[in-house]
Amino acid sequence: MKILQHILYWLIVFTSRMPYFLLYLIADFVYVMMYYVFGYRKEVVFGNLRRSFPDKSEAEITKIAKQFYHNLADIQLEAIKSVTVTKEEILKRVVLRNPEAMENYTANGDSTILATIHKCNWEWALLGYSAGFSITNIDAMYKPLSSKFVDELMIKVRSKFGATMVADASILRRIASSKDKVRTTIMASDQTPAKEAPHKLMFLNQPTLFFAGIEKIAVLMNVPIIFTDVNRVKRGYYEITFYPMSVPPYDKKHPGIVETYAEMTEQAILRQPQNWLWSHKRWKHEVEM
Repeated sequence: MKILQHILYWLIVFTSRMPYFLLYLIADFVYVMMYYVFGYRKEVVFGNLRRSFPDKSEAEITKIAKQFYHNLADIQLEAIKSVTVTKEEILKRVVLRNPEAMENYTANGDSTILATIHKCNWEWALLGYSAGFSITNIDAMYKPLSSKFVDELMIKVRSKFGATMVADASILRRIASSKDKVRTTIMASDQTPAKEAPHKLMFLNQPTLFFAGIEKIAVLMNVPIIFTDVNRVKRGYYEITFYPMSVPPYDKKHPGIVETYAEMTEQAILRQPQNWLWSHKRWKHEVEM
């Protein structure tokens, strides 16, 4: 197993060092295999799109689906490129349009939460934050992977420009141990929570469950939340816009943070619907409103 992991690691490094035009040729091949040959999660993708956009024709749904698979293939190869990508490359390819929307708070001694979603290349977005922000204390919450080899590799890559990866089960302990430091905590809350999640909202034309974590942590820390929207400019290039989302003091009984996050997430998806992670089983739990 160790030998296979060693071989796999160096194969990833070798691929990562390829020029971009070769990586995107491979991505084109991956797209064909995913969409036409293996039909990777096509039932999930088309089902999610049809329920989310009931007014769109089947031709429109198919167009978005094909664009999504193209983008997903690009993200996979760009994730491999992350192993050897330099800070200079990331700053060129991931542009932070208005980082002052967050940095104005941290400059005044206030910690913040960055509310993110799985749109475009979220791996490069994290590298863009840690490479481009003036603040150096950046915590990114993540869910550990089942493969120890892949998990350790992803942590190494994601933290290469200074971000600290914090497992979701350890985030409260991390906050408590560093409450006197000015920091930015990055959280994505747009994937499927447990069936018992307390927030049930109409989202993309269907009843949807939402995590409560971002709300609980924001109220606990008593910090502002900035929503981040990543958009694809062209192949291999992204720009990130920051939107003020919620600011304290919060009403502890009805903070309204999850509702605002869901609304801003929907707006971000509608701006570039092909770039959200439609292959995720976002609506696997039946929800009654």
